[in-house]
Amino acid sequence: MILALFMTGVGHMLLSGVSSYVMLLIVYMGVVSLSFHAGFMDAPMLIANTWFIRKRTMAMALISGSIGVGGVIFTPLLSAAVHAYGWRQAAFGCGIAFIVAGMPLALWCAVRRKVWGCCPTVICWSMPIAPLSGNPNRSKKSTLLLAQALRTSSFWFLTSATAIRVIILSAINVHYVALMVWKGVSEQRAAVFLAAQAFMAVPSHLLFGWIGDRLPTSRKLMATCMLFATISMFVLARVHAEWAILIFVALFSVVESTFPVNWSSVGEYFGRKNFAKIRGSMSFVSTWGSVRSVRSSPGRFMTGLRAMRS
Repeated sequence: MILALFMTGVGHMLLSGVSSYVMLLIVYMGVVSLSFHAGFMDAPMLIANTWFIRKRTMAMALISGSIGVGGVIFTPLLSAAVHAYGWRQAAFGCGIAFIVAGMPLALWCAVRRKVWGCCPTVICWSMPIAPLSGNPNRSKKSTLLLAQALRTSSFWFLTSATAIRVIILSAINVHYVALMVWKGVSEQRAAVFLAAQAFMAVPSHLLFGWIGDRLPTSRKLMATCMLFATISMFVLARVHAEWAILIFVALFSVVESTFPVNWSSVGEYFGRKNFAKIRGSMSFVSTWGSVRSVRSSPGRFMTGLRAMRS
């Protein structure tokens, strides 16, 4: 997290001085995006899985939901800064803010880990974890190596489910406005629906985190969330009415809420020590799936929508 904060801060400072498309790709994708994903997505989930067992899903839900909360709070501030000073100065200011505000928090987290050790309170090991699929005699402090995890059906089922969820979520979000226009909604109103979906994802994160910590395993909860997503897609494709769009927004917001439940299940099945390696291997598959899902040309997509409407 400390390294990612430093790289993200420096990356935003460099971003303020780019003057070509190639440099934009190098700085934004090679520095900012890489460090953001590693430091603000992967590392916090590793911390939650390391420190918590009984409250693990809620801890991950708070981390995941905080991304949306941060967007609601800081996006207007960033917009005002861009309007007042320009995007280059705003980007440079963001870089300074990442280092000045974020570094003390990361350092505090590191200090607390030294004080607490592997986990902060007794809630970590006060409840045994569910047995690993195919290994019912697993002790509550055992863990699997990446090579061992790759040989289990649990790894590939979870990876496949994660990939499908991420692919669908990426494809819908990239073409969200176009899909709403196809349903007869104006572009401005489509943006309102998108914002409402992001807002609804925050309380649903907390709800499913609370439910996940009270179930013996997270499998049925994940399956239920996937079922909601399936119903939402069916409603979007088949029903042409605004009430159907509202149902879609409500049900599809659940898809993103499976994020903490998904990674809590990974920790539940494979333990703590190699969680980052196992999660990274799963993310590699799902990330490339999302890249493939959005490679369709927006021009061809809009042409198809116009043909369907005509």
